[in-house]
Formats: sequence, structure tokens, C-alpha cells
Amino acid sequence: MNSWLALIASTIIGGMVLLWFNGFRNDLQRDSYLNLLEDLSYNNLEEVSSLVEYDFARIGVGINDPREVAVLNADSTDFTFELDANNDGVFETMRYYLSDTSAAAYTLNPRDRILFRVENGGAPQKISSGLTDFKITFYDDAGAVTADLAAMRSFGVRIVMENEIIYDNQTPMLAWESRITPSALTMY
Repeated sequence: MNSWLALIASTIIGGMVLLWFNGFRNDLQRDSYLNLLEDLSYNNLEEVSSLVEYDFARIGVGINDPREVAVLNADSTDFTFELDANNDGVFETMRYYLSDTSAAAYTLNPRDRILFRVENGGAPQKISSGLTDFKITFYDDAGAVTADLAAMRSFGVRIVMENEIIYDNQTPMLAWESRITPSALTMY
């Protein structure tokens, strides 16, 4: 009788240990996949933020007349500016704008939007998807928020990136914020 009781107890304990190991393996697999999604989002965020920082730092390059306005259009998600990128006396226009969620309806993330970049009125280039927030705040030379295009001297940029894929009702979220002061705009 004792041997049967020991066998039953061992079977129950062994089954519980197997269930625990299976749950542990599932948690480890889920965490590994979420870490992979986070790494992909981080790489995407790094590429987008580097490009935005590079372009925004060059706003107004080549404009030597303080009466010329380098910023042509400024709202929190649609921004157009001028610069002489090639230093040839010909001004190029650069536009950044954020789509609505319908433009990224093909992704699994319902909050996903696409950031576009347009050079000289050409075809929009898709800079990133997986982006859920892109906001620009405009500051004057005293550091106060301004809507006056001629008074803009620095730009606060906020980018929030999520992955296009939602796994187990989760997706990694990463944010980047920076204040960019183009040297060409501080000369005035």
C-alpha cells in the first residue's frame, strides 16, 4: 500500500514539475521573442532619429540673409524647411510629415503610422513604419514656444516607436526626444 501511495505521489509531483518547466519554457520563449521585437524597434528608431537629427541640424544652411525665412511650414506633425544642401546656391526644400493610421493599415499594430520625407516636392519616401508618435515643438531664441516661422530657432522632436507586430498582446515601445538648434538659424 505504501509503495502505491509513493508511486501516486511521485507521479503527481513529477507532473507538477513538468508543467512548471513547460510554463517556464513558454515564458522564456515569449520573452526572447519580445526582446527580438524590441531590438528591431530600437534599430529602426536609431535610423529614424539619426536622419531627423541630421536634416533638422541643416535647416537654413546657405541662407545668409536674415530676412529670408528657412521654415516654410510648421505644425506638430508636418514640417517643411529650406536649405542649400549642396552649397551650390540652389535651395532645396525638405518636408517631413506623419501619416494617419490608415496608411499603415497593413501592419498588425493599430497605432502604427508612417513618417514620410519629401525632397524638393518629389515622391514621398517612407522613412519608417512602426512609428506611433512624431511631434515637433518650435522655439524662439529665448526658448519660448512659438508659431512664428521667422522666429523659430530650435526644434524639440519627440519620436515614439513601437513594433509593427503585436505578440501576446504586447509590443515594445521606445521613445526618443531631442532639442535641435541648427547653427544656421542662430546667426540671425
